[in-house]
Amino acid sequence: MVWGGITYQERTELKIIVGNLNATRYRDEILAPVVLPFLRRYRFNHVFQQENARCHVAHISMTFLENNHIRVLTWPAMSPDLSPIEHLWDKLGRLIRNSKNPPETLAQLRTALFREWNNIPQDFIRRLIDSMRRRCQAVINARGGHTC
Repeated sequence: MVWGGITYQERTELKIIVGNLNATRYRDEILAPVVLPFLRRYRFNHVFQQENARCHVAHISMTFLENNHIRVLTWPAMSPDLSPIEHLWDKLGRLIRNSKNPPETLAQLRTALFREWNNIPQDFIRRLIDSMRRRCQAVINARGGHTC
């Protein structure tokens, strides 16, 4: 599994998680070493958005976030297409699949993921974030249905 975070200004380091990610691992390998220091740099002036994966909403994870004063955006179920980072994951996958020399081993894939993650222009991420209002309005207009 691959994990990363984005803001208008920058992105987190990319984390590759081998094996299943449960709430304890999420707290110990993502929230504590990556998210907390990242948000501290912004003096907690950001709201943390995560999908509704079981490890994200588990008591262990939510307690950690609450105890560390991290504000969490309540995210609607079944709506990954609204999340800017889902579109970033799509781009990352396309960049790797369409590369001149696609990875053939796990080690090559790992190298390609880090390289492409770091090479995606921040302006692309800003455009994804800026598109949130339009995408949310499309869902409202569709009364919660598909927006194409």
